[in-house]
Amino acid sequence: MDNKDDLVRRLQDSYRQLPVVTTSLNRESDRLNASASRIESLLKKHPLGVSSWVSFSESNSPDGARYSSEDVGFAKLSGKWCLAIRTVSGDLRDPDGEECTEWPFGESPRRLRVRAVKRFPELLEKLVKDGTEMVKEVADQVQAVDFLADALEAIAEQEPNKSLFREKLAKALKPEGGK
Repeated sequence: MDNKDDLVRRLQDSYRQLPVVTTSLNRESDRLNASASRIESLLKKHPLGVSSWVSFSESNSPDGARYSSEDVGFAKLSGKWCLAIRTVSGDLRDPDGEECTEWPFGESPRRLRVRAVKRFPELLEKLVKDGTEMVKEVADQVQAVDFLADALEAIAEQEPNKSLFREKLAKALKPEGGK
């Protein structure tokens, strides 16, 4: 009987503590979300338009085929730029089987949020790095598109006068004796 009484006491004690722990955890979680929202707002002031991710947890199977990661990033989810968390897992032997789940930071599982925040400084550095790389890529593509546009303009300038062509075509299509 002692064991049952002891079990009941332990359950009662734990259950009585649960509301206090719940209140504290929710309060601190709300504070974490508010702090992360401040960072997100500051990042949105500089609309880079480039998604960046850094891992805060990675693992591989012993044979190296299966992988998983948990990442924090700044990305466009459901049409809006935000701090985000994603989980990615897959098997290198099945490239089409990769699974990726993404959440806005404040909607992600609490445990992931808590583990992700330590990587915020690396995320900011990654955003700068990725943005800088994108500047070079865009500049290279501008050169390629300018080359194509110049080539097309040169070809277009060599074409016969379009209005003269239209007049001759209209005259050729007009029925004999018609006005």
